[in-house]
Amino acid sequence: MRNYKYAVATAMAAAMITLVGCVAPGTPGYPATSVDDANVTAQVRTALVNEAMFKVNQVRVETVNGVVTLTGTVQSRPEADRVVEMTKTVQGVKEIRNSLDVRP
Repeated sequence: MRNYKYAVATAMAAAMITLVGCVAPGTPGYPATSVDDANVTAQVRTALVNEAMFKVNQVRVETVNGVVTLTGTVQSRPEADRVVEMTKTVQGVKEIRNSLDVRP
């Protein structure tokens, strides 16, 4: 009987600790995760692949805590502007750092 009480108490304590540590996505204080960042990066890359005017292998996308950094080379200022505009449409992007080089 004594072991049963300890087992129940341990299970309840573990459950409480787990529940206290849970925060639903979208609530204040919810930490950005690398999974969210990877998803944002993948969505930006997909958008660029679907745009025929880009040479996507020359544009690199990195996301950290929702901040997307664009690096690499594009052929014109309108192309660079289009990359930024497409990035803005991706859900989860909080900020864009444009470090694209324009080289015709």
